[in-house]
Amino acid sequence: MYVCICNGVTERRIREAVAAGDTTFEALQEDLGVATCCGCCEEEVRGVLTACLRTQRNNTQCGFIAKPGTIACPRCAS
Repeated sequence: MYVCICNGVTERRIREAVAAGDTTFEALQEDLGVATCCGCCEEEVRGVLTACLRTQRNNTQCGFIAKPGTIACPRCAS
């Protein structure tokens, strides 16, 4: 589903960017250009970002946000 029509950014692309390390709205704006034209997509982008971060936190014991290639929180793994 397209989230940002102005820049042709899909929900999938946002999820991929978050998985690659974009953990803030501002990082998504910089990397993908979301909400940089008309701004109508900002609420939806923030919602997708929040859902992605919540999923990442639920997959770890302490809320550690895993970066690509990281399996678990280094503190919890020991």
